[in-house]
Parts: sequence; structure tokens; C-alpha cells
Amino acid sequence: MASLALTGPARSSASALRTRLSSLDDEMDALEARLRLLSAERRRVLHDLDSIVYPVLTLPAEITTQIFSHYVDDPHIGHTQNPGRGPLTLASVCRSWRDLSLSAWLLWSSLRIYPLRNMDGLPEFLACWLQRAGNHPLNLQVVRNPAITVAILPILSQYSAQLRTLSLVLDRPYSLLNTAIRGSVASLEKLALYIIAEGDNPVLITAFHDAPRLRQAELSGASLDWIQLPWIQLTHLHFSNETLFSLIRVLELTKNLEVLVIPSFLFYEWPQPQMSPVALHHLHALKFGFDRDGLPMNYLTLPAIKHLQLSALNGDGVFCLRHFSIRSQFSLQSICLTNMRSQISNECLQLLPSLEQVEIQFSEERPDSDLDEFIELLNGPEFLPSLRVLALRNCFMPSLPPYLLEMLDFRGSGPHTGVAKLESFSLFFVVKLPELVREFKEELRPVADAGMEIVVE
Repeated sequence: MASLALTGPARSSASALRTRLSSLDDEMDALEARLRLLSAERRRVLHDLDSIVYPVLTLPAEITTQIFSHYVDDPHIGHTQNPGRGPLTLASVCRSWRDLSLSAWLLWSSLRIYPLRNMDGLPEFLACWLQRAGNHPLNLQVVRNPAITVAILPILSQYSAQLRTLSLVLDRPYSLLNTAIRGSVASLEKLALYIIAEGDNPVLITAFHDAPRLRQAELSGASLDWIQLPWIQLTHLHFSNETLFSLIRVLELTKNLEVLVIPSFLFYEWPQPQMSPVALHHLHALKFGFDRDGLPMNYLTLPAIKHLQLSALNGDGVFCLRHFSIRSQFSLQSICLTNMRSQISNECLQLLPSLEQVEIQFSEERPDSDLDEFIELLNGPEFLPSLRVLALRNCFMPSLPPYLLEMLDFRGSGPHTGVAKLESFSLFFVVKLPELVREFKEELRPVADAGMEIVVE
């Protein structure tokens, strides 16, 4: 056994060891006494903390719940760059907030599920989440991963009567959805289905045919051969990744549509199908995400349309627009043109003299390349005589052109110039340059002082 080293050169004696041991005992007694004092002080501090009344904790539970509902935004699980704000964050703050969060059904009525590396336990987690929503309407969205849809189908079958909005990605087998959801989907108001079809042997999805409140549908890759819906009820339809023929077949059944959005291109058959234009007398908004030729306009008659959005249209598309407007005899109020050459934009606008609101989004690769001609046209009474609101996006101007000031002065002068008074002008730069924005705002101040709303960003 190694000897205990003490101070000094001599080997430690038994007497010295006993003396050292006694000294250590005295030090330990002193430390234990100090520890008892610290423990007593800690208890007093804890008591004082518990005695503090935080004002936020004195709010009635109903008010706190409403505050929580404004905090919660896009609750989700899975991998995404958006951190979101969910109820689990609130539940981790303190015991009081945890109890309140877990009992507030409103915080648990929505969930977005992004792709997961490991889906073990997902059905159980989802069941626990939705259970806290009680019997209230549910909003559920599956993003990108069809395997998630298959994994949660047993849970969907239990809560199908409560679903208010539902978004799913499907590949195969589609028949599982019909097995999981049976009977009426009584609360469903909005449905989004993204079908990744494989092969030419569709299995008709009938799970949502009995949905008395369904008004909005977002369908990708879903033709009449793939899905059965109460089409006549629909007022809003997003339709993509299908053929033009499939779209027209669907529109023939959706006579009460008010909004039609085609966010991506349709597949065109050649030769084009021989079909009469579909008349939709309630449709007031038509939005194309990307369509150079504008061919769907050849098959539409929309007498009540008020808003139109066109993207990347070419010369053939202008031809389709001309005949579309003549056939429909509409009085268009607003339009949004994106990613078009200025010449094409001008040709479109010249066809639509009733427009009151115009938004042009220039291509970021070619910002405002031909803006001069557009502004020059606006300096005359024949071009857009009813214009009241004008917004130009993705602009790049090193300085404010004099002709722009002249146009704003002319258009802001009111009816005596032969055109409607321009009430609002917005200019958005493709690159945000604070100094340039301040300079433009200062130069446009006289126009703003005269009563026109000016936005420069």
C-alpha cells in the first residue's frame, strides 16, 4: 500500500495521520453545516418564486387559449426548412401552459406531415394528436410522400367524418383509400389529391363521392377515370398534370365553378379534341400558371369572368385570348400578366379596354426590357381608359424615367383627360436597393401629394 504523503521530508507517523484525519472531519462538518444553510436558503428562494404571480398566468383560460391560437402557425412534423409554430412548443414552457395547451382543441385541429426518415410510430402519434381535437373539424395535409398516406389510412378511417380539409399524395394501391374511407365525409370542404399514376389501368377513387359540403378541389393527375366527386357542388378547382381533354370533361360537370386555376401545363393531344366550348356562367376568376399557347381558352365561354391571370403567353396565345373575349363577351376588371415579352403584354391589354386593375410581373431574366412602349401607350386615352390600379413587379430602373412621371400626371388628372383617374401605382424592384427606393419615393412625392396611392419597394 502506498504511504500518505504529508508536509515535510519525514515519513508520516501514526500521530500525524490521526491529526490530519481530525482536521478532515472538522472540515467536513463545516461543509455539511454550510450545505444545510444553503439548502435552507434554496427552499426560501423557491418559496418566494412560487409566491410571485406572473400577470400572463392570471389571464382567463379562454383568453390565453385565443392568444395561443394566434401563435400557432403551420403545425407540422417531418423535415422542412420552415420551423413552424405548433402547440408542442407552448406545452414545453411551463406546467400551466402545458395543461392549457393539451386541453385546447383548437391548437390540435391542423397538422401538416412532411417526409420522415422513419415512420415508426407515426400512426400512434397522429392518433394522439387528433384525439386532442375532440370532435371538432380537422385539417390534415400530407406533403410529397405517398408512403405516409398509406401509413395513416387506419387513422383517417377513424376521423373521416371530422375531416374539413384533406390533402393526400397517392401512388398505389388506390383501392386502399376506398376501403379506409366509407360512407359520407360530412365535414369535408376542401380536398387536394396528387395522384402519381402508374400504368393505364385506373382504379376509381370513390371515397369522396358523398361529401355534401365539398366546394374546393385541387387535383393533380386525377381525371374522371381516376376519381369520383360531387362535381356539381364545386366552386373552386385547381387542375394540373392531366390532358386538356380531361379538363374539359371535368368542366362539363362543374357548372357552378367560380374560380378555376391551372397552375402547371396540361398535356395536349394532337390533333386537338373536337369539343364545343364549355359555358361556365358563374366563373369569375381564371388563372393560368404557365401556358404559352392558351389553348384552354378555345374551349371556354366565361361571360361572368372578372379576373384573369396569364403567364408566358406567346403570339398564338394572344390569338386565343382575342377569340375567347369575343365569344364570352365579358367585361374583365383585373388582369395579371407574368413572364411575357412587353409586346405580347401590350397586345393582350389592347384587347381588354374594360380593365380597371393591371399587374405585370416582368421576367427576372429580362426585367422591364420594353417598358417604354407600355408607358407610352398609357400616355394616350385609347389604351386602358378605365385603368385605376397599376402594379409593376420585377422592375429595374437606375433612375426614374421622365415619361413615367408624365404618364402618372396624365393618368392622375382624372376624367377630364378622357381616362379614369389612376388611384394607385405600385413599383417593385427585382433587387431591393434601399437608396434607390428612397430616391424614387422622393421624386414621386408630388404625385402622392396629389392624391394617388404610391408604393415603391
